[in-house]
Amino acid sequence: MTRNDIEVGLPQTIRDFFRASDKHQTEDLLACFGDNALVLDDGGRYEGLSSIRSWSDQNYIGARVHADLIAVEPRDKEWAVLAEITGDYPGGPYRFWFGFTLDQGQISKLEITEG
Repeated sequence: MTRNDIEVGLPQTIRDFFRASDKHQTEDLLACFGDNALVLDDGGRYEGLSSIRSWSDQNYIGARVHADLIAVEPRDKEWAVLAEITGDYPGGPYRFWFGFTLDQGQISKLEITEG
């Protein structure tokens, strides 16, 4: 299954999230999130756009991340996307599950866990 095959079934906001990730476009990435969104990643809790921007600047876009989508699992109100992640990280690539919860077309919660 190719990335395009996986993306076809995803909501537009999630497709936009990964495209902004790969292009290292912080503003486009932040536009995917609601004002009070929550990101849970590597033991950290980042709530609200200012905090999410800091997380992204340090750990995500700032790390020049690239995501190769591997699989998707729609779950009730959540979408789980398995991706192989490369970037300016020691070691790698890494596999992570991105658990997206959407509210009115925007990400209200993103939980990133090891895959």
